[in-house]
Amino acid sequence: MVMQACSSNLVASVSTNWWRKLWKLNIPQKIKIFIWKDCYDWIPTRFNLRGRRIQVIDLCPWCNKSSETTIHALWECNKFKSARIHWIPNKVLIRGKYKSFFDFLLESSSSLDEVELELFCVIA
Repeated sequence: MVMQACSSNLVASVSTNWWRKLWKLNIPQKIKIFIWKDCYDWIPTRFNLRGRRIQVIDLCPWCNKSSETTIHALWECNKFKSARIHWIPNKVLIRGKYKSFFDFLLESSSSLDEVELELFCVIA
């Protein structure tokens, strides 16, 4: 039980630090708000629309291979990987399956400096 409390405190601390980092970035406020909405799955992806009982097929309209979730739309869709591959050529962001876009940002932002993170947020 103590281990679980320590773990949740660490997660909360990492999360709080990440949000502070986001709000201090030198990018337009509307981009910060967009990233914030992405992290909470508030953008109208097809998956999110189905969750709101709107009758849509949740397949990605670009690749027709996966459900259009936030993480898929902004990072995993193969249709847009070629556009993103050149944004930071010397950095290798963590690859793998993520439960959410926020999980992806938490892990990936640790390998990016402030300017690279700003660039990523703008491209997203």
